[in-house]
Amino acid sequence: MKCSYCGSEKKKMTIWWNERTGEILFLCFRGCQHFPEPFRDTEAGEDWGNWYRIDPWIKKRPQPRLRKKRPF
Repeated sequence: MKCSYCGSEKKKMTIWWNERTGEILFLCFRGCQHFPEPFRDTEAGEDWGNWYRIDPWIKKRPQPRLRKKRPF
């Protein structure tokens, strides 16, 4: 994948999707992933509320529940 901001080629990136326009941004982990900082002066940065992070490579698993210790 190619970073939408700096243009570097990486295997894993943060992926951002705009629900209003359908636009997708790929941002690398070299500092570009702190959205919307790199795009502060652009239309994407101004439209911050409609962007959602969708990373399919992150395994989402349920968090373990805390167990109460038995007094005996």
